[in-house]
Amino acid sequence: MGSFWKSALARKIDRRTRIDNVLLSELGYLLGALVSKGLRPALAQKLVGRCVFFQYLLHRGYLNENELSEQFGASTLHQILSNLDNTYSLFRWIRTTFNGDLFPIEDEVSEREQLGQSADHLAPLADFFGHFNIRDGQGRLFPFRFDAIPVELISSIYEKFVHMSDTDGAPKLGVHYTPINLVDLVLDPLFEGVQANARVLDPACGSGVFLVESLRRLVWLRAQEQALSRELIRETLLHQIRGVDVSPAALSVAAFSLYLAILELDPSPPQGIDALACLRFDPLNDRVLFSTSTFEPGLENRLFPDSVARGFDIIVGNPPWTYSASEKLADRQLARETDEDGDEAEADADENADEPTTSETGSERSGTTYSRLAGLPVPPRSTDWAFLWRCRDLSHTDTRIALVMKATPFFSLAPKTSAARDSVLRAFPNVTLVNLSQLRTSRLFQEYEGGDDDSRRKKRAAGPAMLFLSNCLPSDPASISVVNFPWSSTFNRTGVFELPADPPKVVGLDQLKRRGGLLKAATFGDDRDVWFLDRLTRNSRVSAFDTWCEISDLPAGRGYRAGTTMEAAHLIGLPQANARDVKRGRLPRELPLFEDKRVNRSREPALFKGPLVLLPEGSLTGAPFHGRYTAVFDERDIAYNSSFVGVSFHGRPPELAQAFAAIMHSRLVAYQLALMGGTVGIKQTKIEVVDLENVMLPRLEMLSAADITALANAFDELTVELDVKALARISKSIDHIVESALGLSEIDRNLLLDADRRTRAIFFETEAARRSMEVPPTRPELQIYAENLCLAFNAFASEPDDHVLVPARYTELSHDIVVMKFMLTLKSEATFQVIVPGELDELDDAPIHALGGTDLPYLKPAKTLRLYVGQAVYILKPSQYRCFSPAAGQSDADRIVADLMNPTFPISEVAVA
Repeated sequence: MGSFWKSALARKIDRRTRIDNVLLSELGYLLGALVSKGLRPALAQKLVGRCVFFQYLLHRGYLNENELSEQFGASTLHQILSNLDNTYSLFRWIRTTFNGDLFPIEDEVSEREQLGQSADHLAPLADFFGHFNIRDGQGRLFPFRFDAIPVELISSIYEKFVHMSDTDGAPKLGVHYTPINLVDLVLDPLFEGVQANARVLDPACGSGVFLVESLRRLVWLRAQEQALSRELIRETLLHQIRGVDVSPAALSVAAFSLYLAILELDPSPPQGIDALACLRFDPLNDRVLFSTSTFEPGLENRLFPDSVARGFDIIVGNPPWTYSASEKLADRQLARETDEDGDEAEADADENADEPTTSETGSERSGTTYSRLAGLPVPPRSTDWAFLWRCRDLSHTDTRIALVMKATPFFSLAPKTSAARDSVLRAFPNVTLVNLSQLRTSRLFQEYEGGDDDSRRKKRAAGPAMLFLSNCLPSDPASISVVNFPWSSTFNRTGVFELPADPPKVVGLDQLKRRGGLLKAATFGDDRDVWFLDRLTRNSRVSAFDTWCEISDLPAGRGYRAGTTMEAAHLIGLPQANARDVKRGRLPRELPLFEDKRVNRSREPALFKGPLVLLPEGSLTGAPFHGRYTAVFDERDIAYNSSFVGVSFHGRPPELAQAFAAIMHSRLVAYQLALMGGTVGIKQTKIEVVDLENVMLPRLEMLSAADITALANAFDELTVELDVKALARISKSIDHIVESALGLSEIDRNLLLDADRRTRAIFFETEAARRSMEVPPTRPELQIYAENLCLAFNAFASEPDDHVLVPARYTELSHDIVVMKFMLTLKSEATFQVIVPGELDELDDAPIHALGGTDLPYLKPAKTLRLYVGQAVYILKPSQYRCFSPAAGQSDADRIVADLMNPTFPISEVAVA
């Protein structure tokens, strides 16, 4: 990322005050004002759509003021809107001239009745196009110019308001907003090297933002082969673009957006009102846009009725993520109907497989029903996965697919979801997952932002996003690629994506099936993190938490769940604990007594017998050491609720329970939870039961009696108020005992050196925690990075005449880039060196010239480069701590080894990787 965006000058720049967001806000107030006058939202949307389209024509120069006066009785739009007859004369002209599906007048009499046969209800429209703010009534010094607003923005504007429409009787089916920067990010890999005749489908097109930009790119590709013409543009639209959506209101906006696109692309725009007839639009409904369910049986026959080949070349979209309980209930009813029909339904299905066998119609079929009938695994509450599965039916072998999906199912450790993830990753070729979840709280999906009292204000954070790509990047069939877009301090203000510095991580499918948490480790960590965590499962000195409790014969499980279905006699009279009671690993001595006679899940009595160690789902901020997990020790019998996982040490020495609690405070545990936990850092600050079950812990027999005593004493010290230095000393002693019990090597322990810093950045969604990974590295941190790189590289050198790396120099090429120089030398001649700062002119000329000279025109500040010049190895990376952590150093060493061992790597004076 450029240093400008991090400078004091740029801090005042905020995309919320960009003209598009100002316009967005004003249109929100405009629609609200029209509805408040008694108009139905559907009509309000149509009125605004027609007027914006007309203003677009006017600002583009298709019409002039004299023609307006002659045709519609006034020279400006806001004057026309002050007279109802003139207004509808304008609307009828739009319908006659342009035809198509452009917010048509379906019933003028009904519309006029809603308007009270008067232009008074149109006053907000007239004010808006008369250059007044709707919110406060103030005049605008700089009126909106619709010719300068990108077509995609207009599409996005309306996308945010389609949910107000009641034309389909179901506002909940309204579309959601896909920002333009995300559209470009999604489409770039899809269109890399694609053929000009590619056919594009958006199976949940909403207002058509993906279709608009796809059309523009296809037209550009075709114009490289033949002259650009109006006919070519329209032919591309009619024959290569398809969109499907269940919402007619959304499709009306999609049609509007596509019409604007073909006007914008037109190479010879006509001038004058009489010449506009040549722009007459073709109807798009049931030709380009289809108002039906994506899961309609035989839909592919409708999409391309005259084509033998049914598969699309590109499938792209942002399908709905929102879970629909009514959809689930409807599917259960359909399933019951099918069961009741019995053999008769089965016979009908055999006779005509494309026809539904229940009372549903094909155009209403839900993704839930489609998945059930097809026997396809879908994670709970994940409607978008059905769309992904449906893509297979509409694709061919080489189809490129890009869907913006909910991220949480991909990271979940729940068995059912893990199995579904494994199935889908194996079902599609060349899969790449692009994680966008770290931008969740940075307005990746911009919600409507009105005033403080605006009832339409949405929550600050949207759901975590994952971009699923198939056939876009090459990949081994037995693995997937993973890319992570890191949190950036500037994205919230600018909306500019910061490309990840390192190449995509590659993770084997069998690896993921064996231990699903490695997907998150590859996403949020480095290659060495994945390797370490994978090896940790095979370490004979450790066991997973659930196995650890089983072999130690310790009852463990969640606490009771409130309700009335089961008796709770064994809990009555016990001190009652909630997660909010936790403080520094202890519970208050004074707790209310449990009084409820019944609960939903009472659990077995043994779970509540003390001594107890309670593991909270939340309460990460209550940990003694910020950035680590916390555990509670209490000698009493406690009635704890389901926000805890409890481990009972009843009949065992309390010292053993305290030692276990201390282990749960170790950096190793926090590191595992952060890099493998299914929701923490992705959706919420919460540790789930399944996350704890997968944590690897040192087996009890690996701990000596002295270790257990030392751990118990350390825990006691942690639970009292201590200064930072004392906490660090105690934490260090716990870490030493735990890591020694596991037999970790020096290089593995080094991975955990900055574990607290890295886990804080994942555990907490605060700017302070995450910014610590973005700040420039200090000289001591660069030294640690260099030591870890050399340590990892030199581990491959077993003979005296093998080459090793030693650090030499580092310098800053700019405020954004750090370059580090290492020297290859014989192991027998190597001497350790402290890396020291230098100046640019101290570096060899060769790497500078290889990058294009001292101006460095080819150096992209968000990428990593490795340069090989004789015996020198240069590493150039963004000046961010995340690029110079110990794990990054070890991973870079592996990349250097891979470069040097690759037989295709160029052997020359200067080589760039």
